Amino acid sequence: MKKSVDAIIFLPFCEADYQMLIDTIESIRYYVEEDYHLIAVDDNSLSRLDLQLKQEIPEITVLRNPKRHGGRSGLYVTQALVCKFALEYFDFKVFIKMDTDALMVGPELISKSVKRFQLQPKLGILGSYKYRADGVRRNWYLWKVVFTYESSVLRRIVKKPVLWKRKGFYLCHTGPVIRRACLRLRYRLSGFSDGTTSRRTWP
Repeated sequence: MKKSVDAIIFLPFCEADYQMLIDTIESIRYYVEEDYHLIAVDDNSLSRLDLQLKQEIPEITVLRNPKRHGGRSGLYVTQALVCKFALEYFDFKVFIKMDTDALMVGPELISKSVKRFQLQPKLGILGSYKYRADGVRRNWYLWKVVFTYESSVLRRIVKKPVLWKRKGFYLCHTGPVIRRACLRLRYRLSGFSDGTTSRRTWP
């Protein structure tokens, strides 16, 4: 029999995210009054953080990827698997994804989300997509380039692993135009004119 909850909250994490993950969970516990269930997914950490988290917080569901999917397009693989798991074992009204660098900073997120879906049943997703939280309009052009070269269709066309490494960054093995676009985006996000001097990982 499926367990009924108001919300499933999905938390993906990797080796470097563990302390931030704990902070995120604590913020959820503090602010969320609705009935919810947490599903955290360890992206195949070498130190088996899934076992550590399950021991520290036994009431949440902790899953582990059998192989590392990483961020960006790989994150959507993880999210799809969690959605299938949640649909199999839970009845829920909303599915919420939170990154480990995010915090719950107030109450009623779940109840307000459920109400919005009830008022507008044709909606499929809620979020800030056209504009950032600070009101600046988002530009998705270069991200579209990134997801294009990481698509499984493109990987089949080139008949080899798409990702390769150069100067500390993982790039695509498709064409110089896409590679240059990806490099420019990496440099801009890192805050350095030369990406080789930055240790920041790309989201």
